[in-house]
Amino acid sequence: MSNNIKHNYPIILVSLTFLALAIWASILSWSEILTIRPQKVLKQLNKTHHIEPTLINKMIDRVNTSTTLNPSSANNHLILAQLYEYLHESSPEKNNINYLVLAESEYLKAIYLQPNWDKAWAQLAKFYDKKNDGYKMLYALEKAMFLGPFEYNIQELILPVIFKYWELVNNSDKNADKIKQILKHIFKYKKKIHLTFTYALKSKNLEAMKVIEFMTSKKEYKKQLKIQRLKLQVNDSQYENTNLDVNQ
Repeated sequence: MSNNIKHNYPIILVSLTFLALAIWASILSWSEILTIRPQKVLKQLNKTHHIEPTLINKMIDRVNTSTTLNPSSANNHLILAQLYEYLHESSPEKNNINYLVLAESEYLKAIYLQPNWDKAWAQLAKFYDKKNDGYKMLYALEKAMFLGPFEYNIQELILPVIFKYWELVNNSDKNADKIKQILKHIFKYKKKIHLTFTYALKSKNLEAMKVIEFMTSKKEYKKQLKIQRLKLQVNDSQYENTNLDVNQ
């Protein structure tokens, strides 16, 4: 009997290894399945910005179960972070749970597990923008800009932040050059042009609008940007004149 076991030991070892791998693969697969619905809910939230908090909590429970099965999933932590953000927005003020602290913690966990993940950095930049934390926002935005500058999904996340904080983000030659590269890429491949134009107008930043006006070939865009710039210049001029009259 013992001789047979010794003789078959390599076969037994290989069989056990394959069994362990099969079990591990099943656990990972189930972990992924658990996140399918939460990701669909997130997409819906991104469109409507309104879902009952009870449903968001259910999705958080599902993702937490998935994370228990697969603790090394950076994606799970990113999903949780966004769900906690929306839970903060939809919860009554009397709720004493600080969902923003939980959201930030999950963002940082995702980045810890996957330090070069451009999407996680871009989402974190948006998160700090909402919190009005300019210093942390700038750091996260710079990481996103240099890790995934030509990915269209990343551009969609970082463009509104870039234009909103145009002067702050363009605080160095390195950042200014990278932003020009991103904008050139957008206009070269004609993706996200309308979004870029819209964010430039919303920014009400004369320098940002000048850059887009120079890059775009669409006459309608050029016209609207020029009109907006002139309006802003007139308003600034009136404000300065008002100040002068007050001081006299």
